[in-house]
Amino acid sequence: MSLKRRGVGGIFWYRFKYAGQEFRGTTGTPDLNTARKVENKVRADLHGQDKLGDLPPMTLGEAVKEYFMVQVKPTSVNNLQRSTVWAKGCLAGIVEFFGKDTLISTIATGPEITRFKNWLVKPDPDGPGNAPNTADRKLGMLRAVLRKAIEWGNLATVPEFKLYNMDDSRVRWLTADEEAKLLAACNPELLDVVIFLTDAGCRLSTALQVQWIHIHLKDESGKSFVQFQGEKGHKEKGSKPRSVPLTPRNEAMLRRRWEASAKDRRAVVFAYDAETKLTIKSRAGGRGGVRKRCRPALGKFYGLYHVKARDEWNANIKIENTLKHLGVFKTMEAAAAVRQAAELEYWGPDTEMGFETAWDIALAISKIPDLHVHDLRHTFASRLAMAGINLRQIQEWLGHASIEQTEIYAHLMPSDSVDAAGIAALVNASPGPHLIPK
Repeated sequence: MSLKRRGVGGIFWYRFKYAGQEFRGTTGTPDLNTARKVENKVRADLHGQDKLGDLPPMTLGEAVKEYFMVQVKPTSVNNLQRSTVWAKGCLAGIVEFFGKDTLISTIATGPEITRFKNWLVKPDPDGPGNAPNTADRKLGMLRAVLRKAIEWGNLATVPEFKLYNMDDSRVRWLTADEEAKLLAACNPELLDVVIFLTDAGCRLSTALQVQWIHIHLKDESGKSFVQFQGEKGHKEKGSKPRSVPLTPRNEAMLRRRWEASAKDRRAVVFAYDAETKLTIKSRAGGRGGVRKRCRPALGKFYGLYHVKARDEWNANIKIENTLKHLGVFKTMEAAAAVRQAAELEYWGPDTEMGFETAWDIALAISKIPDLHVHDLRHTFASRLAMAGINLRQIQEWLGHASIEQTEIYAHLMPSDSVDAAGIAALVNASPGPHLIPK
């Protein structure tokens, strides 16, 4: 980043290089957007005064390729990582719209940015029909590419990007009736994962990395809890090391799995084969296409997605790093059935299905609308808030870096008029024996 805060007042200073020559100075403002405008004006003035000479031309295709190599790829675990796949698709869409041979200097203008912005929300066949939040993310990606081109010395300035700025906060939680339907629709392996996510409040990626060494069942203090190790352990977004108490339902499930396991404290909790540990990335083994038997939650296949503009469901299956499109369907149930059949055809009936297939089938059976796996984490936090648990405590259990992240649940907190009996009723109304960790 070419802008950095300095001093007590938090004033932004710019510092950048063009053609080996360094320029630095103060923007005179603590506001980031204003500071960027000041920096862009300095760059434009320098270019206009020929202090930097003519900027070397760069095509959009070159800029996108360079951006991917220096910004996206270094942070990717592998090419199947969801954020990497999304970034690739987003960059490809930008190139498709403007053309790979188009100079970035012709793109970095207000009218061109507005044309791209308007196209993103146009329904098919005139455009991709993106929701405003999705359009904002794609505009942000284009802006990031152009700003990098300034740092590379191939662009003088970037116009102001006016985003839709829609509220993308989502707090969707399971009702008691919905949870009962979901649990009844899960196969035995998926059931354990859903219980763990709902009662421990972690992300799916974190749950799949938990080892038995992180599970503590009734220690000397009489408490049961799971330890999430944060950045040095589980690779969780914005994670912080924390301990989360186990609900009686979670404790009973984990005891059952431990008794049926090989008693290896270094083994992964949600895996059949202790030898595979954390190396499995997909049911193809993730390494050289070697087939390995593993539990559903370790398969990640980008299975079904809904196209809102056309109210259609697309079914895909990823086999040995290749995404195969299975068709377009009017209902989620039809798409899930085709995807299940394709997976069984490839792997055979004796192989466990991937997590997303199991999840999609459970949703189709339970007929619960608008439910994502991450909503189980929202369910954990929302129920704690509705039961009157302090936001600071919820922040700690969720591993949020700041209280602002947790404040999306503040409106669910009971008012001062809710007495202890009312809070107890909220807790005991939840499925299973006592939702709130003790």
